[in-house]
Amino acid sequence: MSFGKTLLLLSTLAVSNAALADFIIQQRVAPIQEDLSIPSYTPLDICHSSGSAFVVKQDNTLWGIGSNSYGQLGLSSAVASVSNWTQLATGVERVFCGYSISLSISKTDGSFWVTGYNNYGKLGIGTEETSYEFKDTGMTGVTEAISTAYNTVIHLSDKSVWVAGNRGLGIFGGATGDNTQKTFQQVASNVDAITSGVGNVGTLSGTTVRAQGYNIYGQSSLGSEGKTSGFPVFMTGVSKVMMSKYGILFLKTDNTLWAKGNNQSGELSTLSEGTQPLQQVASNVIDFHTSAEHQFTHILKADGTVWASGRNTTGWLGSGDESEIPNFTQIGVTGVTGFYDKGGFPILKKADGTLWVSGGTVRLNQDNVDTSIFNQVLLP
Repeated sequence: MSFGKTLLLLSTLAVSNAALADFIIQQRVAPIQEDLSIPSYTPLDICHSSGSAFVVKQDNTLWGIGSNSYGQLGLSSAVASVSNWTQLATGVERVFCGYSISLSISKTDGSFWVTGYNNYGKLGIGTEETSYEFKDTGMTGVTEAISTAYNTVIHLSDKSVWVAGNRGLGIFGGATGDNTQKTFQQVASNVDAITSGVGNVGTLSGTTVRAQGYNIYGQSSLGSEGKTSGFPVFMTGVSKVMMSKYGILFLKTDNTLWAKGNNQSGELSTLSEGTQPLQQVASNVIDFHTSAEHQFTHILKADGTVWASGRNTTGWLGSGDESEIPNFTQIGVTGVTGFYDKGGFPILKKADGTLWVSGGTVRLNQDNVDTSIFNQVLLP
């Protein structure tokens, strides 16, 4: 990835990375498309991955659309995909999109169910077989679930953290033993929020971040050792933390955004490629989303504007084209109040209650729209 002659010239200026980022920021204000006939109810929950999308309606029914290639819709293996919204389950409270091809749900009775691709036993159901139907894991009280390429990490209402899947990268800490963990195993307690990238897990307790697991790019500790264990303190004064594929971003209580790790596609907005030291990358940020699957980041500023950086395949960033963006750049959507960020792509929440998405692989878009910009979500 080349950031061009302009960035090479600017990099010679004796200013901090954060100041440099602010100095070179561009604005890509693309038009907004809106269809006032779109249903405007607020779903109980919503998420989407590369090929599928899911909505929990107010009556606790789960609806899905898109690919079922690995059973992520919980439908028969004979069903490759569905092109219309289809009811998948009842009694659902929360839905969590996994790494493209897995799905998990928390039901109103507290039970936790999974379906889809099950490499390394990451679904936590005792096998490594792909599931084409929802199966009860036996876990209860799940408030958050993150399924990555190798693991599923869950956070329970008692503040404990549990993991299933690949052990080889160090996410379980200590000795790795057998390479697969086919049922959920507890790894932490007294945790308020979780995040996970490739082979690692991060926790937020109060305003303190700890992490363990894969650390080849320094994404799991202040050091750069290959693996970390024991959840050493990583950062304090943090209000939100999310891991990218091989990096990590921290939103601090002073509304500054910090990053560390591998900036492979510009997702950390550090203006340099490769492994990056801990550094501030933005200010006046009130929320953000980074994709551990697709290597891009969106940030929300206090004035309701959204800025993006990183990979932009099929228009994921919403900038109006498919060009990769190396540093945070404003995109054409305003009035945003936050993100639904339980999946590979963010869903923007606006002050008027509407939801917005971008990207050509998203199944929440209307037909015949420019998917390289944000469009209002089409709900079932």
